[in-house]
Amino acid sequence: MEILELQSNHKRLLFYGSCHSNDPEDPMFDDIERRLFAFDPELVLVEGGYHEPIIENRAEAIENGESAFVTHLAGQLDVPTGNLEPGDDDTIAHLLERWSAESILSMLVLRQVIQLQRDAENREVDFLSDMTRHISGWADDGLEVIDMDADLSMELMELLEPSLGGNRDTSSWQSWPAEALIYDGEDAELHEIWLATINYRDHYS
Repeated sequence: MEILELQSNHKRLLFYGSCHSNDPEDPMFDDIERRLFAFDPELVLVEGGYHEPIIENRAEAIENGESAFVTHLAGQLDVPTGNLEPGDDDTIAHLLERWSAESILSMLVLRQVIQLQRDAENREVDFLSDMTRHISGWADDGLEVIDMDADLSMELMELLEPSLGGNRDTSSWQSWPAEALIYDGEDAELHEIWLATINYRDHYS
């Protein structure tokens, strides 16, 4: 975790490189709140573009992670939020130059599974509801792969079968080896797509 406060003439920047957490006992959240309120920002840039909807309840915001919490604090301060990263539509358009929509969506779904597996340690997760929201958004951004009027559970398992193998269903999502497939490279293609996403984001930022 890295925290920087920089100043040049009359311009000031607070950079808070946090860990990913939704643990209500994590002292990081109190530290973020203390520093942000003391800094009194005019604009808050949030990793991953989590800037809507604003969660009004503090505890609920923490349950949804540090990005949701910072957005909550920006709402308390009545200051605008923005995104440090390119939008999903730009990123997906970039990835489609090299990979199929099905492979890109598989990576995005499994990357979200990693997040939900982490979240489930501290809050109740409605897996299919969360996936419906994300997949619908990715479809709007160019990945119209899954029929949203069909059985989402069956559609997901058909999409992910090449990576996860057979004999699985969405009820076992908490045991899916998503991190090994994406981050550790057990699925070489999805690992490459993830790396390309990171490189594109870093170049943009």
